Amino acid sequence: MQNNVQIHQWTAKLSPHNTVFQTKSLAIKEAINWANYKGISTSIWSDNESALRAISSFKSSNPLIQETQQALLQNSSMQLNWIKAHVGFLGNEAADILAKQATKEETHLHLQAPKCHLKK
Repeated sequence: MQNNVQIHQWTAKLSPHNTVFQTKSLAIKEAINWANYKGISTSIWSDNESALRAISSFKSSNPLIQETQQALLQNSSMQLNWIKAHVGFLGNEAADILAKQATKEETHLHLQAPKCHLKK
């Protein structure tokens, strides 16, 4: 969103075994990659505090988080911010609508199941 106008959107349908953490982390990574591709510095807002904390941590062994961190290193002026969910923030509401639309897509984006879902 720029001046309350959507400038880019991205959706992907994930598998039922994927977690909210994974979906939000992937969305952040894709937003960073898009901004890097366009050569712009921007602020990215997410309502998923755990994803933002993981990205800010130097201790994560999660490959998706590490890929996101690498993408973030390419743009030193990029800012990640937290926004409270479901409070009328236009960009957050648009993201929720896109997430619902993605569930109806035919093609799944493959993302490895989280370790917590694997049987021991």
